[in-house]
Amino acid sequence: MIRKRTTAGGVRYDVRIRDPKGRTLSRTFRTKSDAERYEREELRSLDLGSWIDPAQRRRRFDDWSAEWIALPGRRPRTIAQYRWALDRANDHLAGRAIGAITTAQVQAMVSEFIKDGLAPSGAASILRVIRACFNEAVNRDMIPKNPCRGVRVPQSEARDHVAVTPATIEALADVVGPDWRAAVLLGGVAGLRIGEVFGLQVGDVDFVRRTISIRRQVQENGGPIEVSPPKTAAGVRTLAMPERMLDELSSHLQRRGWSSADSSKFVFGAGAALAPGVPSNFRHRVWEPARRSVGLPGLRFHDLRHGAATMLIAAGADPKTVQNRLGHASLSVTLGIYAKATTDADRAAADHLESLFGESDPSAIDRSRSERPRHVRAMEADSGHSAGPPKHGETPDFSGASACSGGGARTHDPLINSQLLCQLSYPGLCIHPWVNERPP
Repeated sequence: MIRKRTTAGGVRYDVRIRDPKGRTLSRTFRTKSDAERYEREELRSLDLGSWIDPAQRRRRFDDWSAEWIALPGRRPRTIAQYRWALDRANDHLAGRAIGAITTAQVQAMVSEFIKDGLAPSGAASILRVIRACFNEAVNRDMIPKNPCRGVRVPQSEARDHVAVTPATIEALADVVGPDWRAAVLLGGVAGLRIGEVFGLQVGDVDFVRRTISIRRQVQENGGPIEVSPPKTAAGVRTLAMPERMLDELSSHLQRRGWSSADSSKFVFGAGAALAPGVPSNFRHRVWEPARRSVGLPGLRFHDLRHGAATMLIAAGADPKTVQNRLGHASLSVTLGIYAKATTDADRAAADHLESLFGESDPSAIDRSRSERPRHVRAMEADSGHSAGPPKHGETPDFSGASACSGGGARTHDPLINSQLLCQLSYPGLCIHPWVNERPP
């Protein structure tokens, strides 16, 4: 209801609304039209079930994001990534009411990130976190819609992965030395992530069944390393290993003096190996010098995983098998990131197509006029060319054909309505009715 009252400052209109919980909410306006508009909108949202509590809409973004990031069920590494994104978002949005933040303001924030030199991929990561934060607010009926909808991030340039070949893996394995040789091969042959390599224990290697089991991973979150299960159920997997890989692991364990009785020790652990090694130490002390020595200073350890996947596909492994071996939860991830055919595989595919369709017939160019298709003979008759098709490099004269068929858009045969079909039917004749001008 609307109540009119007079104050020292003039006439005021109070609007009182009863919310779904039975509470009475009041808001004051200077004009009756504004009060009526507000009452009409609030009553309509109550009828539709889309009413939002004004107190929730006024919550500050920094307060709400702190509550959202503390929700249970997140891994420490995920929390660290979210905190990094929210710290940068709060530089622009802290103190603002979540219900007052607009799409234009979020877009301006993203544009400012790019202007300050942040890579598009980094800006996209921040936007993903903010979008998830606002999605939770929408689910809790704190705001009517997500202000991140429609926000655009510049397209980032695709990173060209360094081509990893068996020779590359062998060179790196030789350079890193015997203590880390098996680690490099696990990345390049088995396709393990670096965290999975350091999470491998002696008991995970089964020399009888010739398999290794991925049950845990090592992560660094700016503090002590943490050992945890793989992020998804697909990451927990058992992989069949080639004999070469098992021989390398056997030699590694023999150098450490370990046997099946040491099943709880980490294969690449430090000291007594009761705790895993530190991946960042490996990167700085072993990996960086090794990649420089083989002439690949930009090679990441994760690129070995890309190379393993590409080699599997080139060897004929189906995408589902590659997905299972890499531990991807979604097949689309496998296809989108790793399913890039190598040059050799692409050449083999082209050769396979040629074997299916057969080789081209070089005698087609020398066919007599009576053997040529009907539409080609008609074109030759109208254009005055009856001596045979033009030789390679010559430009045929289609003046007669153009006059009869509207500039060469059609052939003379009503059954053949495309110059392309004419060319396909008679491969010896190169048809280009508009050599130096735009097609009609």
